[in-house]
Amino acid sequence: MMAVWNETYLSSINMVSRADAEYFQPAYNILETQLYFSNLDKLSHIATITDGIHASPEIADNGIRYISAKCVKNNCFVTENCITISNRQNSSNLRTQLRENDIIITTVGTIGNVAVVDKDILPSNCDRHVGIIRIKKGMNISPFYISTFLNSKYGYFQSFRESAGNVQLNLYIKNIGNIKIPRFSENEEIISGLTKKAYLKRKSSNFFYLQAQNFLEKELGLDKLTFKKSFGNETNFSKTILSSRIDAEYFQPQHIKFAKALKKNASLKGRELYKVKELLRCSPQYGTSTKLKYIETGVPFLRIADLSNLKFDKENLKYISPKEASGEKSAQVTSDDILISRSGSLGLTIRISDELAGSIFGSYFIRLRLNDKVNPQYFSFYMNSLAGKIQVTRYSTGGVQTNLTIPAIESFQIVLLRKKKEEQLLDIITQADDAFKRSLELLEQAKQQVENLIEQASGVA
Repeated sequence: MMAVWNETYLSSINMVSRADAEYFQPAYNILETQLYFSNLDKLSHIATITDGIHASPEIADNGIRYISAKCVKNNCFVTENCITISNRQNSSNLRTQLRENDIIITTVGTIGNVAVVDKDILPSNCDRHVGIIRIKKGMNISPFYISTFLNSKYGYFQSFRESAGNVQLNLYIKNIGNIKIPRFSENEEIISGLTKKAYLKRKSSNFFYLQAQNFLEKELGLDKLTFKKSFGNETNFSKTILSSRIDAEYFQPQHIKFAKALKKNASLKGRELYKVKELLRCSPQYGTSTKLKYIETGVPFLRIADLSNLKFDKENLKYISPKEASGEKSAQVTSDDILISRSGSLGLTIRISDELAGSIFGSYFIRLRLNDKVNPQYFSFYMNSLAGKIQVTRYSTGGVQTNLTIPAIESFQIVLLRKKKEEQLLDIITQADDAFKRSLELLEQAKQQVENLIEQASGVA
């Protein structure tokens, strides 16, 4: 491999107080040159910038949503990834309480993901691994425009460039203020408008998705199921032998109550209840644990880290070479395969779309291939619903780091709806998916517009 050289002026080093080669990468220099033909304003002039709570979170049920880096994707929040903290900790950290129109940026791990806070995720607080960008009074600029710019290539390169560290990169609060924002007067409102429409489409998608969840829970007889908190429970020794489990978690009363309700309702409505094992056409498969080299383009490599709202985020996908992929055929997916996360965020279930067919998946997933008894779209939705989540909680194993095993997944119970009911459910899910896709299209249009304006100003376009 040949060494890559780049040069810069000493005056440039003195201006930014950085002397590392990473900061002066040729690709960064090109983007910076293009950016400087626009009318620029430093982010520190436009907004105040701070970070979240530095203390450990006081986790509490039904508390205040706690935004961490894993909750923030490109112009959206993945709230199912968030924990909740106590009201006491939230009240004692007024500085970090989020407000409507705050801009949140990830500063550790995946650097530079940005989203705007709206009423739907309030009240919320946040941890120290995100930055809070709050526009100053009197500044005539939309947070949605800033968010879209920061998610564009001209914003992202600055976030990454301002980061520092060896093993793990950090985007320090003081460096976020160095990011330069191009100003385009009335065009900013057009870009902001597209981004706002995208947020509304995402809300519409969430609404349809909630409708579908309620529909399924009612059909399964789970809509009126309530659980009381228990402080102790008993079971027969024979049941521990049959289940090969002796831990209290497995025999919690709510888990037993759920299983009985599912079976009873299926019987009353004349529906088929299957174990997952009965719905497979071949044995489940763990993903590859081989250390693979990521490249710019090639065969997608599917990781849990790239999931956003139960879909793989195309912008964050990693790629491996076709040669390496050919050596991992056992970890390849085809259309309508099912991937289930088995570690970390347990039980996330994803149906593989046509565009991801041929991808290779990592070891934190288990692949299922379904037979003709079940619709893959219905199966994935069922597993991500209350009916699936309860079983994931019951059948997961481990202490500090819980896991799902193939035998556990094979024992999950699936109720199949009659065809007419299934079609009604799938129609609602399709509306949710269509709204979600439209949201992504609008965000891409907004991002493309801001990039086009910068390139036109620089004479590149």
